[in-house]
Amino acid sequence: MRCPRPALRARHALLAPLLALALAAPAAPAGAEPPAGGPPPTLVRTQAVTDGEVTEVRAFVGQVEPRRRARVASEYEGLVVERLVEPGDGVADQQPLVRLRTDELDRSLAVARALETEREQELLELENGARPEERAEAQARLALEEARLETLRWKQEAAESLRQKGAVSEDELRDAQLEARLAEQRVHQARAALALVLAGPRAERVEQARARLRAQQEEVRRLADQRERMTVRAPFAGRVVSLATERGQWVGAGDAVVELVDLAIVDVVVPVVEDWAPGLRLDQAVTIQVPALPGRLFEGRIDRVVPEGNPRTRAIPVRIRVPNEEVDGRPLLTAGMFVRASLPVGARRTATLVPKDALVLGQERPLVYALTPDGRGVRPVSVRIVGAQDGHVAVEGDLTAGDRVVVEGNERLRPGATVVEAPGAPR
Repeated sequence: MRCPRPALRARHALLAPLLALALAAPAAPAGAEPPAGGPPPTLVRTQAVTDGEVTEVRAFVGQVEPRRRARVASEYEGLVVERLVEPGDGVADQQPLVRLRTDELDRSLAVARALETEREQELLELENGARPEERAEAQARLALEEARLETLRWKQEAAESLRQKGAVSEDELRDAQLEARLAEQRVHQARAALALVLAGPRAERVEQARARLRAQQEEVRRLADQRERMTVRAPFAGRVVSLATERGQWVGAGDAVVELVDLAIVDVVVPVVEDWAPGLRLDQAVTIQVPALPGRLFEGRIDRVVPEGNPRTRAIPVRIRVPNEEVDGRPLLTAGMFVRASLPVGARRTATLVPKDALVLGQERPLVYALTPDGRGVRPVSVRIVGAQDGHVAVEGDLTAGDRVVVEGNERLRPGATVVEAPGAPR
């Protein structure tokens, strides 16, 4: 058939040198001598026609739908400063589509990060405790206060002795006693301060500092995440089908900016009359023909039978999952395409099986090229597809088991052409 899949293209690449050799040869191989003045024989590969049991198929019409479709929206409001895609562009998963202005957010993030650094240093200071110089200072202050206390106690004792002799007044004695008591309190205060320095900060203060740091770190993450989300990204790999914004436009939170579809694998949706639906099974092979692509034949598998039909038409939607192909960077199957699907809804029957690659499409009916009895030429055989099985297609036409049909090189053949089989062709 006329749909060179990657494996078929690889086989064509292997055959190209042989074909060039055949075309350049002064004479065709024995048994395939072309008519005088005629074109050289075409290099082909063939396979045998077989018989097998298949489920009879019936043709239904439907259309192509993308496997996934999304109207990608902005999470935040803002001014569009850059639009990075155009309709028809292919995009990768998480690829940027639209950027919003982030100037004010950048400033808020810078302030939050500076405050985070301050919180880190506060916690570090508490966890490290007092420096050696601070401990030495507290010890020196205690020693100073103890020395002052010793001096004032000596003065107090001297004043008491002199008072007994009447050399000092009662007020002078009381002043000496009061200064000694004050000195004792300063000593107690200096000892407590030294103990605090040596013990370090309270566990509660350290935990409070940790909590303030965690809160600030979360704020930094929140702002950084918001800044990242000011760039709208593709939620999956696909193609842009429409745009809803432009540079300089203000978008609100939740406003759509791009419509995206995934066409790597498509769904063919076919309404099937309820009488035929019970015979369908998940994962059954389905042959797909697309009138807009007359030279192509696609194969899909039934992905699901929707359990709700149209009450007016009595038709049940059947979704067929079909791998898409790309040519020149564009998908062959696009959303909305009209298709014909051959669904296996009939009874089991014995049928003639030909390899799918033998089908040549683009005519009113598919045809295959079968070798003539002498193996030198080909004859076109018009066929009707009645089923599918494991890479083969069940057909009705002027073929019998054992006939050999062309599976490579058939796109260049014309009725009456002479052919020669490539070396190593499977028998």
